[in-house]
Amino acid sequence: MRNAPRVASLCTKEEEKGIVDIRLKLQNTLKTELGNLTDVTVRGRCERALSVNNKTRSASCKEDCSDDDLIATHRFYIAFENSNCNDYITEKFFYRVSQLLVPVVFKRRIYEDAGIPPHSFIAVDDYKSLKDLARYLDFLLKNDTEYLRYFEWTEHFRRPDKYESNALCKLCEDIYNGETVEVHDIKKYYEANQCI
Repeated sequence: MRNAPRVASLCTKEEEKGIVDIRLKLQNTLKTELGNLTDVTVRGRCERALSVNNKTRSASCKEDCSDDDLIATHRFYIAFENSNCNDYITEKFFYRVSQLLVPVVFKRRIYEDAGIPPHSFIAVDDYKSLKDLARYLDFLLKNDTEYLRYFEWTEHFRRPDKYESNALCKLCEDIYNGETVEVHDIKKYYEANQCI
C-alpha cells in the first residue's frame, strides 16, 4: 500500500510560465491551505511558493526520476482542471486514474454528469471545509479498507491504459444511432451555464 505523503500535485504550464489569474490563485490557495492541514507534495516551478509555513513539501527528484514515478508513490492526486466547465475533463484526471490514484477534483457534478463512477474520486465540494476534506484524506490514509473502496469501479470498468479522447468515436456512434441534438443558438449553448 502506498504510504508516501498523502497528496500529490503538479504545477500547470500556466503556473510554470508565471501566468496568474483568479482561477490559478484559487487553485494555489486550495493547495496551500490543504498543505496546512495534511501532507501535500507539490512538483514543478511553483513548489517553492506553495510550500511556505505549511505541510506542503517540495518534491526534489533525481534526474532519472519522472513526475509519474514520484506521483505513483502517493494515494491521492489534486486533479484540478484549468477550467471547471461542463464536459471538460482532461488527462489530469484520466492519467492519474490509470495509475490507480484517487483524484481530488473541484466539482462532483461535472464528473458524474460525464459518466465517471461516483466513488472513483473525491470532490472538494462534498465537504463543508478544507479541514473536513483533510480529515477525510487522513482517515483514508489510515484505513486501507475504506481507501480501497475507491477502486471498486475496476470490477465493472476497464482501467484506462493512457488518456485518449474518444470524442470522435462517440460522434460516429451518435450519427450511426440517429442521435440528434438541436441547438438553436450556438453562442447561447456555449455560454449558458457551461463554466462554474
